[in-house]
Amino acid sequence: MSALSSEAFSGLYLNGFLKEKDTTFSDKAKVVFIITTVNLLMGLAGFLVGKFLTSMLSDIAFGLSLGLLFILGLKLIIKSFQPKFQEMTWELTNQKVLLGFSFAVSINTFILGLAMPGLTITIIPAITVIAIVFFISGSLSLIAGAKSNKFFLASRFLLIGGVIILGSAIYYLIQNFNLI
Repeated sequence: MSALSSEAFSGLYLNGFLKEKDTTFSDKAKVVFIITTVNLLMGLAGFLVGKFLTSMLSDIAFGLSLGLLFILGLKLIIKSFQPKFQEMTWELTNQKVLLGFSFAVSINTFILGLAMPGLTITIIPAITVIAIVFFISGSLSLIAGAKSNKFFLASRFLLIGGVIILGSAIYYLIQNFNLI
């Protein structure tokens, strides 16, 4: 879950509105709250859709879930080497822009939610972790982003997130073959 928050962290970290003097604490708290809530709902929606698909495709559900994790991890790794962070500096105090950004970064959380039932992960702990991680990650990115906005550091967050997700897929694969 923390790996997925790396994309939200990078976007918030680089966002220029964090340095503006007229941005209030409530503006920043609203940004973190909305991003956390949208990711929580998308993770839950992904889990419910994944549960339905797992029941229909039970024979191949584990393989599909691993495939989703591999693709998600590779996507974040590739994105970290081809950053387009100038596209991520939006005015997040605008409600429509904030919702658009929230949904954009929550697509990966939805995909992770799709994979969870096939990996026999239960919903309550997973959703709780999603909420906590996105809240902490969003809060830390506001603090760090107010002090610096180095593109290199933001791209390394994406790389680390992709490696963690790819590593999780490999771990589940090895665990499935009882090698650990």
